[in-house]
Amino acid sequence: MTASSPAPKGELEASDAPSFDYAIRVFLPDTDAVGVVYHGTYARFADMARTEWLRSLGWPISRFANEYGLSPVVHRMEIDYKRPAKVDDLLHIRSTLADIGPVRTTIDQVFLRDGQELVRVRVVLVFITQDGRPARQPTAFLRHFATAMPE
Repeated sequence: MTASSPAPKGELEASDAPSFDYAIRVFLPDTDAVGVVYHGTYARFADMARTEWLRSLGWPISRFANEYGLSPVVHRMEIDYKRPAKVDDLLHIRSTLADIGPVRTTIDQVFLRDGQELVRVRVVLVFITQDGRPARQPTAFLRHFATAMPE
């Protein structure tokens, strides 16, 4: 997006949105028979990057369960594959907050190898109670990101 075209409602300019970078090396078990990263592996890598981001902000998954009796779960995930990653590649995953509200959080994730975009992921997280019922996000969690959001 450019400065002359505002972000769509509910979305942030990428430069203003809170983000986190995570690096991971591709190992043989992450790939298919020809050494290309198996498509489902990207979902696992994306989950690892999001989990580490939340942990770095003081929101490890255990905190949601222990303090609030909730679990963040993936409601929707879209993955666009542009180029394959291979064994021994060092991937950088940039996770960026796209939107947050009382019920769901949307995070965009981009996989890069040597600055080249390989995969783009958009994930929508929601919360459920310990018995699997939908729940609102914890107020303290919302407040944390509200302080990081641009005016």
